[in-house]
Amino acid sequence: MKKIKYYIFFLLGAAMIASCDNELTEDVKMGIRVDQNDGVSMQGDVVTVKAGTPVVFNFSGDPDNIMFYSGEPGAVYAHRQRTEVAPEDIESAILHFKIGTQYGKTYENTLEMFISDKFEGLAKNDFKKDSVLVEKFAWDELVAKSELPDKPSAKKEYTVDVTKYLGKPMTLAIHYQATDDTKNSMPRYNFSEMYIENVRKDGVVSKFMPSQYGFTAVNMMCNHHLKSQAGMKTNREYGTMTNNTAGIWNVVNANNGGFYIAGGGKNTGNKNGWLVSDGLITTYCEPDQGTVIKNITQNVESYTHTYNKVGEYKATFIATRVNYKHDSRMMKELTIKVVE
Repeated sequence: MKKIKYYIFFLLGAAMIASCDNELTEDVKMGIRVDQNDGVSMQGDVVTVKAGTPVVFNFSGDPDNIMFYSGEPGAVYAHRQRTEVAPEDIESAILHFKIGTQYGKTYENTLEMFISDKFEGLAKNDFKKDSVLVEKFAWDELVAKSELPDKPSAKKEYTVDVTKYLGKPMTLAIHYQATDDTKNSMPRYNFSEMYIENVRKDGVVSKFMPSQYGFTAVNMMCNHHLKSQAGMKTNREYGTMTNNTAGIWNVVNANNGGFYIAGGGKNTGNKNGWLVSDGLITTYCEPDQGTVIKNITQNVESYTHTYNKVGEYKATFIATRVNYKHDSRMMKELTIKVVE
């Protein structure tokens, strides 16, 4: 009798294991219906809704995760990997930044800021050529010298319209040149909150940060063996530093819009350094983003979204089911017609 019981338990256990195993390898399933009322109706995969009326999406099936793209500007599934748009899709492009100063006394002709859509670009492996190129090139002024800070402990904010450069290889260049007067330390310039703000015609705003500009330093004093730059052991021609090395650009915080250059103390020698961007195609846009409305830790049966602007949208739902045995994914699209 005991053997029979054990055999029965064995079969039951095996069946349970097989059942669990089957569940782990099943493909994800998801159905979607909407609550229908005076403002919302659904026929097939087409939902018609009055602007401003909440749409309640009800889910069936067993997805572990659901990602939602509403189809509105900035949330279009087809644009989830897009990083550029056509120039004609952009309303304006504005370069923002602030400059703060510290130390020093003589500021005249210390800082210059340039722009061009004709600069051929740095070789980055031929210092002699690049150093002559940046000095001799016919740059356009980005900011007039008279508008740059001219004394210590100053802070100025700038907005420069660069819309006319859309779709062109726009190069930004900043030149620092400080003369050691033997009596005072040389100026330090702190750049902060720099970004190019692209405003699209569909209302979406994107920020293009300095870490994306491909900034390269051209250190004009690299062969002068200044004591204040002795800590720079490698790539003296094009390198930047992560500390306060006099006359060398520090771009560690460029991702947050900040970078700086310090002149150093008195009797440390003249300083001369450029910071030059790659040719920027300023049609940058941030990839469209979806909204996570369910993950494996949640039990979500419905989701509500409101469309406020009349138009037609492609709402996309991505359902996934992932475990150590199986990875399953499905997409469900609904056409949303928003009417007055």
